[in-house]
Amino acid sequence: MNAPGPGLDLSGVTTLQLVVTYGCNLACAYCPTHKADDHMTPATASLALERFLGKDGLPHLDTVRFFGAEPLMNLEVITTAAAKARELRFKQGQPPPTLAVTTNGTLLTAPVLKALEGFQLTVSLDGPPEVQHATRPGAADSIAWLDQAAPLLIHRQPPVTVNLTIAPSQARHLMENFRWLYGRGFRSFNLLPAYYTPWSKARLADLARSFATLARLVTAMEDKGLRLAIRNRGVQSPTPFFNQALTVDTDGELYLTNAILTRRLRPFRASLGIGNAAQIHLHPPAVGLEDLLCRAFTRPQREGTAAADRLLGDFVAAIGPGVRP
Repeated sequence: MNAPGPGLDLSGVTTLQLVVTYGCNLACAYCPTHKADDHMTPATASLALERFLGKDGLPHLDTVRFFGAEPLMNLEVITTAAAKARELRFKQGQPPPTLAVTTNGTLLTAPVLKALEGFQLTVSLDGPPEVQHATRPGAADSIAWLDQAAPLLIHRQPPVTVNLTIAPSQARHLMENFRWLYGRGFRSFNLLPAYYTPWSKARLADLARSFATLARLVTAMEDKGLRLAIRNRGVQSPTPFFNQALTVDTDGELYLTNAILTRRLRPFRASLGIGNAAQIHLHPPAVGLEDLLCRAFTRPQREGTAAADRLLGDFVAAIGPGVRP
């Protein structure tokens, strides 16, 4: 590919993230994502894929992930970009990249699931209907879709992962919410405490107790040979919540993190940018992400996030690597 520019080495990048839309049909109480009538075009997606996944692209790039507020609100770009990514790799005689999408699930009809065949699919769920209705208000019923889609999701390959979001108000109910989702047939989970929101001492104590109890349950289930995957075991990031990967915004602007999805960081996008997909030379970001987080979020929000993330780390350490004798 064309030289990325002095001081910026992208050769080790393995994941390309496309922010396909800022549209969303829900208004989740804890969600920090920017919401707007702003969508990526097929041309922008194609340009990014040609540059970074094409013949002269990044040598280790093997995953294309679709993000958004609710990415399925721009399904056309997802499907056309997926076809483009597969075509580019086929022309190079290489296996297709891993394709991944994270969604709130409300738009997962049978035809949509058909269009997403082969994708790694992550669905954000909090728990049973009363929990969903409390934490995920919006124009669509955030869980009614599950009754019809569940049979298709449960037997899907690769397996669907549930982002089990834990709002502070739900910290004490984590076990009940996990059991309900497991009872619906889900077997792959990513535990996700609400980030960049204040956590009181009482809610953090609830979270600590719930994680400790869940760790004992997960260990017992795995010792019995029950099917269960906790995806947090394989996730590491220097910054809580945000993914560190080459990220293409709806307008083709490029970043090294998907933190630009967050509404509080939108005013600082220029400081995080490394160029545009149409530019030949790219440059390092002007300011580090940690510095901007201190400017964008209050001290209670940052401290609550750090505390909740430490408890999540303690949970992962307690369940171990997942290998049982």
